[in-house]
Amino acid sequence: MRSRFDPSLLDPESPFEIDERNRPHLAKHDPYTEADLLDAWADPGAIFLPAAADGPADWLLVASIPGDMIQAPLAPSDSGDPAKCRPIGLYRATQEQGRRYREENA
Repeated sequence: MRSRFDPSLLDPESPFEIDERNRPHLAKHDPYTEADLLDAWADPGAIFLPAAADGPADWLLVASIPGDMIQAPLAPSDSGDPAKCRPIGLYRATQEQGRRYREENA
């Protein structure tokens, strides 16, 4: 069984491990930017959904940002720091993820 990192242990001020390896990957998901990722983290209604068991991410952060709803696949920190995670993409949330977000924030 997969052991996922605990999102409740993430640093509330600086949860993301972003470096020269994942920054270019994040930038290629136009129109979303690293700033959108920070807006997603700041969303008090943000939710964590389990990512596919066979993929590199443990969780999908689903959040509302100005004008849109996004998902960010989050992988464990490369450094092993439980207070950090690695965002590996930024995408528009699916309709199902939007429904789950609204349900959990009702």
